This record gives sequence, structure tokens and C-alpha cells, in this order.
Amino acid sequence: MTVHVPQNARPGLYTSKVTITSQSTGGREGKVTSVPLKLRVRDFSIPTVSRFQTVAPVQPEMTAWKISPVSSSGGTVTPRRVLDRKGNLQLDFAEFDKKVEARLAAGQTSFSIGIPYTGAGVFVPWAFDWRVPVEGQDATRRIYVNPVAREDLDARKPENQQSRKWFEQYITQFYNHLESKNWTKHWWIYAADEPHQAEWKEPLTRYFAIIRKCAPKLRIMMTREPTDYFGPHVDIACIMMNHLRSGTHETARKLGQELWCYSCGHLNNPGLTLRESPVDIRTWFWLQEKWQIRRVMLWHSSVYGHTFLKPGADGRGDGQVFYFRRRADEQDEVIPSIRAEMLRDGVEDRQYFHLLKQKARRAGDRIPTSLRDRAAALSKVPDSIARTQYEMSGDVQRLLARRVQIANVIEAIDAETSADKDK
Repeated sequence: MTVHVPQNARPGLYTSKVTITSQSTGGREGKVTSVPLKLRVRDFSIPTVSRFQTVAPVQPEMTAWKISPVSSSGGTVTPRRVLDRKGNLQLDFAEFDKKVEARLAAGQTSFSIGIPYTGAGVFVPWAFDWRVPVEGQDATRRIYVNPVAREDLDARKPENQQSRKWFEQYITQFYNHLESKNWTKHWWIYAADEPHQAEWKEPLTRYFAIIRKCAPKLRIMMTREPTDYFGPHVDIACIMMNHLRSGTHETARKLGQELWCYSCGHLNNPGLTLRESPVDIRTWFWLQEKWQIRRVMLWHSSVYGHTFLKPGADGRGDGQVFYFRRRADEQDEVIPSIRAEMLRDGVEDRQYFHLLKQKARRAGDRIPTSLRDRAAALSKVPDSIARTQYEMSGDVQRLLARRVQIANVIEAIDAETSADKDK
């Protein structure tokens, strides 16, 4: 059972009961069962949009599950693109600004530009294949904005020179606008997806260099392990869970790369398939805390049609963590799976860790040594809950007990610092 507590609820212990009326046959119809319910409301709150929010392609109504709407290819929010009379690509940011301002006001802090060069190791031409309106004309024009042609790396051919020019016009205007609005810190470009083949080294190295030239502070993300194989320009390494090791964050730190992770397919542990243990999905976020992983990316988070199996997918339910109830005259209803609930609970668990460490750091010597020591101990994820992605306890009671202890210390720190202020 999920209870949504209003922001203005008074802290304390609430009691109630849930009444279940049987509709079964065989003489049990109408039978009533009452289940007692106790709910403790804490004396602190966590943000609606977490600093650890998961990123994935989602519909707006899914954001209540701590998932930020992003896109791998098209971008989270994109400006209007148009060719002027001289054939130059121009951007209009009027509607773009309104959308971004609304999302920032709601607390979203992660936005993707998209435009990946590869998709799971395969060249992605559609990311650069655009149809744009032309100034003074009614029809749109199809243009290709790939900045690095694999067969012409130096862009010697006129058509490749034109493609590179359009790309540089796009990314330069986009970046300059973000800088003027002080938004650059929120944006990253999903530049390559799983480029494991050696053939991608040279084109990607050049692609990243062009991005860096046109947009010096824009963060470049690639779904691969932390590496300098493609030059010095990668800022975010998003690694698949089955490649993650305890020392991966040290490698990322040495390279100056932020570390993300993702789960895709049934080979990962934990995965997001129907067979997965819900508590393991939640414990996944405790492992991220342990290994200093900044953010989680989902390759998708919806349901396809009326089946649990997406054609071509390795595992049933992978990427399909929400269901929809179609309604004729009303908005479709979003129904979360238990996996979606565990993703949100895991994000909120990490927010507990952040609050604990933040409050202890700010309190400093104003709280007793014993309380500081307790906070320090609880700030670490014990091996008894999660040692590696293949060694998680699966013990929900142990996890929940640890979260209660963290919450108790957060409230104790607040009580001590409040008393200190009153003196």
C-alpha cells in the first residue's frame, strides 16, 4: 500500500484500518476483514524532485515516480529549428524557454540534448536526419546534420562540409542560449550509446571534439565504462550494471568523469524484468550510494500495447515499468508496477542518505559526539544489505530497519540544532 502524505501533515503516529470486503464465491462473498494500519509521519520532508531522480523517456504524468523526462536522440526539450533564406540553420527559443522554465520551477535539474552518434554500437543516422521549415516557404526541407561522416572524417566532400556546418550552427546557438540563461549546468548531451567496436574510436573522438569546441562547458555523456579511449572530452560515463565493479567509481574519479549506471536486458542484476525481486530493485539504489554512482538511467519506462514482451527485448517487462488504462473520453490512467514503486522508494532512500550527511555536516560540533558517530556509521551502506550487484541481501526488513535508524538520527540532529538555536 502506498500512502501519499500531504506536505502540511503534522508529524506523529497516525492509526486507522483498512477494510477488505470479499467478492469471491463459495459462501465467502461479503466477508469483511479489517487490517490495522499505523503510519508514522516524520518531522522532515524530502523534495518532490530528488537530486538522485532517475532519467528516462517518460510521459509527464510519470514524474511522480521520481523519473525525469529525457530523450536519448531528440532531446528533452528542443528549440524550433528553421533554415533562413541563405540556408543557415537558425533556432527560435520562445517556446523552448517557457517549457524549460516550467520544468525548472517544478524542480527538474537534468535535461538531455540527445543526438547520439551510435545506438547500442550501431550508427544512428536518424538522430541527424531532420525536417525543418524554410523561411519564406510553406514546405519543410530534409537536411542531414551529421558532423562526422565515417567515410569522410575530415569533411572534404561538399555535402559533408554542409552537414558539419549545420551541426555546428545548431550546437553553438543552443549552447550560447543556455549560457545566457545560466542553464548550462543542467544540460548534457547523450552523445553515444554502447560504442564497443574499435571502428567507433576515431569518429567519436572527432565528434566529441567538435562538441567541446562549440560548447565548452556542455557535459558529454556516453553509455560505456569510464575511459579516455575516445579522448579527454567525456564528462559522464553511464555504465551497464553487469560491467560495474566496486572500483569503477575510483576510475571515474581519476578521469574526472561523473558515474551513472543503467540496467537493460535480463543479463543485468538487478534487472527490471517481471521476474526480478522487487527488494533487489530498491536495494540497487543502496549499492549506488555505496559506489558513488550519481544517477540512474532507464532506457525506457512504459508499456507497449497489450503485451508484456517488447519485440526484440531480452527479458519480459524490461523497460515496461508502467501500465496504462485506456479511457474513451478521459485522460489515460497511469498504473505503476511494483518495479516502478521500488524505483521511487530507492530514490527516496538515497535522499535519506543525503539528508543525513548534509545535516550532520552542517551541525558539526553543535551535536554530541555520540550522535555524530552514529550519523557517520549510518551514512555507510553495510555489506549485510548490499556488497555487490550479485550479493544483495534481499531482506526487506533489514533494509527498512536501517532506513528507520537513519530517519531517527535525522530527527535527533534536527532536535539538537533546534534546541541550540533556542538558547
